[in-house]
Amino acid sequence: MHRVLVPGGRLVLSVWREIERSPGFAVLAKALTLHIGPEAGTLMTSGPFGLSDAEELRALIAAARFSDIAVRSAVKVLRFTSPDQFVLRYVAGSALASPVANVDDTARAALLTEVSGRLQSYVDDQGLAFPIESNLAVARR
Repeated sequence: MHRVLVPGGRLVLSVWREIERSPGFAVLAKALTLHIGPEAGTLMTSGPFGLSDAEELRALIAAARFSDIAVRSAVKVLRFTSPDQFVLRYVAGSALASPVANVDDTARAALLTEVSGRLQSYVDDQGLAFPIESNLAVARR
């Protein structure tokens, strides 16, 4: 990233914090482990949530020769029409697509039932909504 920015250019990153700070994804990770397999649960926790530490993120940005680094946390709300849509859309667009596709219909149905049941407190008349925390990093070249 450093080499493609003009001098004085700005780097802006949004990196998810710990999975525990996102109840929807924490539920999904546990359900994946239980119904699809431990490898699927690990894909969920280590991949998109693998760089959750703000100081590690800051150190990596500094090591890439950026300066004026600022990292702060932010909370957003993710919305889906339903818990099933959350699971199906996230899985389809991630490395989980193959592991989930390779199990039988019973396991996939159990995954959806588990996630839907555990996220009911985040469902309202507009669908599913749950918070997710990110580290927002801004730096200059």
